[in-house]
Amino acid sequence: MRINKMTAGWIMAACLGIVPWAGAALDTAPISAVFQKTSNGKTAPAGADADAVTQFITTACEQILFAEKPADAIDARVQLLAFRGQDQYAQAYGSVLRGRLEAAIKEASSFPDAAKKATALRNFTILIAQMETLDLAKLSVGLLGEPDMVIRYYAVKALTCEKVSSQLAAAATADAAVRKQILDVLTQTASKENQPVILGMLARHAVGSKGAEGRELILAAIDTRMKAYAAWKVTQESVDLELLTALVDKLSASVAPEDRAVLAGRFAQYFSFVIQRYAKGQDILSASAKQAMISTIVGTEEFLLSGPTLLNRKATDLRSAIQKNNMEALMKAHDTLLGSATGAGELIGKIKYAYEGNATAPKALTPPPTISKVMDTAPKATGDSATPEPTDATEPADATEPTPGPADKPQPKPAVPATPKPGPEPKPKPAPAAPAPK
Repeated sequence: MRINKMTAGWIMAACLGIVPWAGAALDTAPISAVFQKTSNGKTAPAGADADAVTQFITTACEQILFAEKPADAIDARVQLLAFRGQDQYAQAYGSVLRGRLEAAIKEASSFPDAAKKATALRNFTILIAQMETLDLAKLSVGLLGEPDMVIRYYAVKALTCEKVSSQLAAAATADAAVRKQILDVLTQTASKENQPVILGMLARHAVGSKGAEGRELILAAIDTRMKAYAAWKVTQESVDLELLTALVDKLSASVAPEDRAVLAGRFAQYFSFVIQRYAKGQDILSASAKQAMISTIVGTEEFLLSGPTLLNRKATDLRSAIQKNNMEALMKAHDTLLGSATGAGELIGKIKYAYEGNATAPKALTPPPTISKVMDTAPKATGDSATPEPTDATEPADATEPTPGPADKPQPKPAVPATPKPGPEPKPKPAPAAPAPK
């Protein structure tokens, strides 16, 4: 007996516990009734009510998988989040959802159509991130290597959000292996991630992660960023101040001398690359790239170098050179602070560290490529337009996400005379409150 493609699709989906969505609007009446019966999603559903929850979750996952329009997938995802409930209900709901999501992600990953695959996986990953539970976040581990940067962004967000981090920290000793596994896979991600906004998330997470795992995670993120500097392939320069701040925060929280030495050395080399790129790239950098780098250099000098963790004195030489647009003076201030071939810098005398190869001076940045303006644009992610591409230091968003707002920890943006004043560094706002169940 010959089986046509449609029948084969139904058989494959059935084997995974999913039957293709028939195209009708998602019916929320049964789940709404269960929601009300369980004290607005607090007590565990049983019997027919439990069946209604399972049916709703299954149908919503089908709608995301097989939606003809991205808006239909988004609507199903929003409804899945709206009926998550709390307490015993949430536990039962989450258990069913995990099983359905695991099967649905596997199914979506096999889609030959790249746009449909991206739409489904984006919505599943966003949902996992918004649910903020460790059990669901574990499903994101397998999505960290996806070529679509929106999927990677939300996979990292799911694994590094505050609630999941707290759940990991509070987990029993038996789950210590899970915590280490997640930190290890995040470190592997940081070592090859090319999107600065994702590196920023990983660095912030590393600050709150104690022990060697947290140190290795932030070092991996910083090393990846420095590779982009060395190759003159930097994008989203406004992320650099955030990364440098995370590095100093990690240094401040570290006690072991060897940890402090390694972190201080990375800070010095990274900051040196930023200064060198600005000084050497005047003829090829775009105006927006220059402005972002001015904010990074002046902000780092005023709020990080001048702080108690580093120089513990007011530093102004870098700012002064930039105000005068004097690149020679800027590099002289760089050498005095960070060192050069003629001698060690002031910082190395404050915090004992060494550069690569036990050197007392940072590596020099190669001359810039002889090409047209180096633009600060990021590579485009593949997929449909339901989830707009992220722009400079903002999180990816879709049609239901809020506009990015100020950063969690606003980064300093000092004014520099004769230079346009940079705006506040954008940052993703929290996801909006779940809509009232229909």
